[in-house]
Amino acid sequence: MVALDISKAFDRVWHKALLSKCHSIGLGEKFCLWIENFLLNRSIQVLVDGYTSDLFLINSGVPQGCVLSTTLFIIFINDLLSLTRNSIHSYADDSTLTYSYGFDKLSQVSSQAVSSYRADMISSINNDLQKISDWGTSNRVKFNATKTQCCLFSRKLDAPAFDLQINFQNEILERASNLNITGSILSTKLQWDEHIINIANKAAKMLGFLRRCKAYFSSKDLLTLYKSYIRSKMEHNSHIWAGASGTALKYLDSVQSRAIRLINDEFLTSTLSPLNHRRNIGALSLFYKYFVGFDACSTEMNKFLFKIKTMKK
Repeated sequence: MVALDISKAFDRVWHKALLSKCHSIGLGEKFCLWIENFLLNRSIQVLVDGYTSDLFLINSGVPQGCVLSTTLFIIFINDLLSLTRNSIHSYADDSTLTYSYGFDKLSQVSSQAVSSYRADMISSINNDLQKISDWGTSNRVKFNATKTQCCLFSRKLDAPAFDLQINFQNEILERASNLNITGSILSTKLQWDEHIINIANKAAKMLGFLRRCKAYFSSKDLLTLYKSYIRSKMEHNSHIWAGASGTALKYLDSVQSRAIRLINDEFLTSTLSPLNHRRNIGALSLFYKYFVGFDACSTEMNKFLFKIKTMKK
């Protein structure tokens, strides 16, 4: 997996290219004119100690903090997502290029076959990265090769020693021990212990702050704050990592136990469901939405669900 880094992503959206892509995807003429009016003739000014600089017109970028800006950025990079042989997954300006291969557990795989797959992986990723670089040049987007990371996920024992020569813009990419993708830490050994310990530590720090402010809140307020700001962080993307080891998940249970003692109201805390139960309900609800088609999901997930539906028939 290669985690791409776009330098000043929202500030480098080329207006002319964006407007052209709005037309190409079928947006109406009046709507495109409205977007053009929204983007063009914008200016910036610096304010320091009450003194202002001259106004400077800008011809690129979308206003950060604006609800429309993320959608416009997605339209701008949308053609990049279908440009490569391997899949690119994007969440706003966070984009990852992935290549995967595997073997049947029952099959006997030779070391030569593994080496062949790895060589094909390197060649395929490097070719795609060249296409991405060319796209960036054409669209005036600058990728930061020094901050772009690659990571090899494998359960094979020889994976750490494997020489992963991934080249991007004449730079050999740094091989990371893990990647942080939309708030989730993915480890090379496909284990979630580091991620869970990380979010448990953050939640514990927030709970410590709440403990110091306890005198200013009622038990009901403490419960609301815990559920809103602490528990929600311990459940972010839980449908992905809920199958982690019980040892790791106990760190999260420990935080909730301390929160219950902090709230110190048995009647209120009796309404708190176990975290494991909430994770199961959340994962099953999401699976149901994907399975019956209420929510869109990735191509890879669609293929998996199609197999399940076929087996059911």
